[in-house]
Amino acid sequence: MILSAARHGMPLFFFIFIFHVRGPLLAQEVVVHSEGELFFSGTTDASSSPGVKWISYRGAKPGFFTVREDGRFTNYSDRYHIDGYMKKLGNTAFVFPVGNGVDLRAFEISKADQPTDAYAVAWLEGDPGTNPDPTFPNAGPHPVDRVQAPIEAVSRVGQWDWMVGEGGNLGNQTTGSGKGIRVLASIPDLSQFADKNDLRLVGWNGNSWIDLSGKPSANGSTRNSRVNGTMVAGITAIAIGRVGKSMPAEITYVEATVVDCKTRLQWKTSYEKGPITMVVEQSMNEGAFHSIHKTSSMGMPDGRMYTAWIDQPTGTAFYRIRMESTDGYASVSPTASSRISCDDRNAMDIFPNPVTAQANIQVRFNADYNGPAIIYIYTTNGRQVKSDNVACRPGTNIFSVQVSDLAGGYYVVDIRKPDGETLAASTQFIKQ
Repeated sequence: MILSAARHGMPLFFFIFIFHVRGPLLAQEVVVHSEGELFFSGTTDASSSPGVKWISYRGAKPGFFTVREDGRFTNYSDRYHIDGYMKKLGNTAFVFPVGNGVDLRAFEISKADQPTDAYAVAWLEGDPGTNPDPTFPNAGPHPVDRVQAPIEAVSRVGQWDWMVGEGGNLGNQTTGSGKGIRVLASIPDLSQFADKNDLRLVGWNGNSWIDLSGKPSANGSTRNSRVNGTMVAGITAIAIGRVGKSMPAEITYVEATVVDCKTRLQWKTSYEKGPITMVVEQSMNEGAFHSIHKTSSMGMPDGRMYTAWIDQPTGTAFYRIRMESTDGYASVSPTASSRISCDDRNAMDIFPNPVTAQANIQVRFNADYNGPAIIYIYTTNGRQVKSDNVACRPGTNIFSVQVSDLAGGYYVVDIRKPDGETLAASTQFIKQ
């Protein structure tokens, strides 16, 4: 790996390191200031120096972390990436591991035309209409409502500043307009903005945002999904837009709170343009969500607050609202969580928890009931996988349940009388 720092066209051969003491640890920041460059060749491991932050000046004359020819960065992540501008010299395919310091927004380009081609990228957080692009030739705000068909709207989460080498713009005798280059971008969570089939990569051409994808190209709409497009000449910024019909409602607020040993889930819409179904989904592991409640929108133009009361098993549960329109569109709200740990007379304890592959679980609970009962075991999506008949007595009951035949994962235990009346609050356990 070769490292050097230089002003454009003037080799200076120096490094800029700034050290900051944060508590008992020494954190390092590698900073490239305005008009400076730090050059890399070969393979660079972004995580090879724990705690190091890679930062370049963001402004009209930015600093650059510059990679020559077939150089590349590896092991980049939300923690280790370029917080600022990165430049690529040469015509090989390349991934720009750029972001905002805590969130990686990787930007990948295909092979360019000429060995003298140069391109530079930085992720700019926030609304492109109010958080301006700082660099020539189209510095300034790029309003998200300035769009060309078929683009209907542009996301306000951020944009990639895109700089080309044409006319020596990125150093002496650099070339490249970007025309024909394939682009693959890693997106933030846009599930509230559009369905994946409506997402498009868009480019700012100096006057408006235009479609660079031309057709559905996203593999999802959640965080770190990717969307691609083909660059055209004259583009100076890239963002995420949408086409087609948007959801007829938007959820702006979701909160889960515990009240009297139940979860009160509340969510608010900012507008409702048409009928939609709102499906409350629950997960006990923030992974597999399943439907537990449905309601219909009230059709309020200015939106309204909705509430659902949920009998939640002991432990932490995660909730989200899935909106489904009558014409097949769907979107998912942000996630909220609540923890139930009520110490009431019907609480159930399970031990050991987690349980290993060969062990049984012991189920303990208090009851005033004398008679037959049934212990049910469900997956977190509500599928029953086991039931045992037991004899319940007043006072403390302890039953052993054989679970060695269950696959690894999360399960919920429920104890009820034969008529279905609950004897103990549902409780989750983990099978390893």
